[in-house]
Amino acid sequence: MTFSKTINSWNNLPVVLDLQTVAILLGVSDETIKKWVCRGEFEGTKIGRKWFFDREYVRGKIQKNAS
Repeated sequence: MTFSKTINSWNNLPVVLDLQTVAILLGVSDETIKKWVCRGEFEGTKIGRKWFFDREYVRGKIQKNAS
C-alpha cells in the first residue's frame, strides 16, 4: 500500500471517512481501496452504493506502514 499524505490533526476529520477521502489520504484510487476490501486487506463498510471507513482504522494503517 502507498501512503503519501500526512495528517497533522486527525481530530479535524470526521469519525467515519468516505471512499474518496480515504483514497486521497492513501494516495491510491477508489478502485484500489475497493479491491483491498474485497480481498480482506482493508476494512470498510458498504451501505447502499457508498463506502465508509473508520478514521482510527485508517490512521492505524497509515502509521503502521509509515514505520
